[in-house]
Amino acid sequence: MTELLQRLSDELVRHDYAASTIRSYIQIVEALRQHAGARLDRLTPAQLRRYHLFLLEERRLAVGTVVAQICALRFFCRYVLKRRDVSRDEVQRLIASAKNLYHRTLLLTLYGAGLRRSEACQLKGATTHE
Repeated sequence: MTELLQRLSDELVRHDYAASTIRSYIQIVEALRQHAGARLDRLTPAQLRRYHLFLLEERRLAVGTVVAQICALRFFCRYVLKRRDVSRDEVQRLIASAKNLYHRTLLLTLYGAGLRRSEACQLKGATTHE
């Protein structure tokens, strides 16, 4: 594990994230590193935007999956790289790419409330049982 990924793991533990979330976030950040072919601490906002477009347009990931990707990368940028201004454009682009009102509402709720993926699943489950 690289030093930056170890720092990510340490920060996630410090913030009391679940073990499964820690594994997921590390895998997501590692996938970005492999895709970019560059050191994580040297990635530019433009490279992050291109990666998000790649996830949305080429990989055609589900909305929930892309939300998890954004949450992981935002956490990494904020707490490991100490960059606080990297993800705003990506979040706006993701929300704008929602295919219907339900997905847009879900994304706005997740982002606005700062929910984790597992919390979003509980919300979704709560709405389908009523």
